[in-house]
Amino acid sequence: MKKLKYTGVFILILALFYFGYDLFSWDEIPNNRKFEKTIGISDSGFSEQIRLSSKKLEVLLDSLNVPSVSIAIGVDNKIVWSEAIGYADLDKKINATPKTTYRIGSTSKAVTSVAIMKLVQQNKLNLDESVSNLLPDYPVKKWKFTTRQLLSHTAGFPDYEDLSISGGFYTLLNFKQFHTVEEGLVVFKDVPLLFKPGDRFRYNSFDVVLASRVIEKISNQDFLGYLENNLFQTLKMKHTYGDHFVKEPEYEAEFYQTSSGNKYRRWHTFGVLHPDQNLSYKWAGGGLLSTPGDLVKMGNALLNDTTFVNTRVRNAFFEPQRLSNGEINEQKYALGWRSYYDYASQHLLGEETPVWMVHHGGVSKGSMNLLCLFPNEGVVIDVAINGRQKEFDFSPFWYQVMDLVQPFLVKEYKAVQ
Repeated sequence: MKKLKYTGVFILILALFYFGYDLFSWDEIPNNRKFEKTIGISDSGFSEQIRLSSKKLEVLLDSLNVPSVSIAIGVDNKIVWSEAIGYADLDKKINATPKTTYRIGSTSKAVTSVAIMKLVQQNKLNLDESVSNLLPDYPVKKWKFTTRQLLSHTAGFPDYEDLSISGGFYTLLNFKQFHTVEEGLVVFKDVPLLFKPGDRFRYNSFDVVLASRVIEKISNQDFLGYLENNLFQTLKMKHTYGDHFVKEPEYEAEFYQTSSGNKYRRWHTFGVLHPDQNLSYKWAGGGLLSTPGDLVKMGNALLNDTTFVNTRVRNAFFEPQRLSNGEINEQKYALGWRSYYDYASQHLLGEETPVWMVHHGGVSKGSMNLLCLFPNEGVVIDVAINGRQKEFDFSPFWYQVMDLVQPFLVKEYKAVQ
């Protein structure tokens, strides 16, 4: 009886702590944050587009109620505009700049995709070879699967809710530092495939993490080292890195939970605050940090530099993948990208004027990112924010980004160069 009494008191204390924190941990987002603006690049040939989109940037900051937003836009292989507005750190009143790094969430998958493009172009990797041949030490599953199926989320891999207790423990608390990709495989390697590879589509991060292990085996380099040597140095992406891989990153934003009442608090999960939340178990699938400028450099290279990745290989990775029944998967997912050949929206060129858009978005702990490539127009945009509500809807952010890029797609605007 005494033991039950103490247990009840303990539960009551925990409940009071939780609800007390939830009630009293919020602060007001400063009203003057929208006047804190830092312009990185402003190409005079696009002054009208920049003027229009800069106003929309302020709208995004206020309508989504986030501490800061950073943007970069590329046209015909050069960055023509980069700008940040608001605070990278609300408590210290540190302004966001184009050098501020943000968690990019699942946009990391697009970066991993580009890394694999390089191996395919060099004829070092056959996408349709069984991964069991490439990674003989990985646990044998009921069915064989390929790197193509890993990158297209058709290999049958689990999502977070499908993990075992131990895997869920790592991904919920985010407390452990994994020093290598191979160490991080412990999170999911013993979970069985959910379906026969190729039969269904199941979006997740773990199949792309395993694909990064394929990169390591073929290149004989660790994953982040391979990215540094083959992408980041080549494209001068100086502000992209794996979560908790850089000990004291100079420009990293703080990440926040926001509320509809103009309130904020630092993002936390089960009491674990940034920078203690650790995403090193999934660098390739959702654990990179970057700037919009760096990601636009990568997008520019894909659209314009055939020595970096040739058009044949690039387009193969931009092709929506079909299931075993011959149908294209429901998300029009390609190999590390979503590819919409005929996307039409009033936020772009109108419902009657479709465009080809290749893109990937990311949602992480206290951040969102969206990278979009328009191959036929030669336009690339990336936008990052460092706050979101706990229960999020990606659609408002998506449409705001479409509004931001729209002036750069309209022919009349492009004619002012």
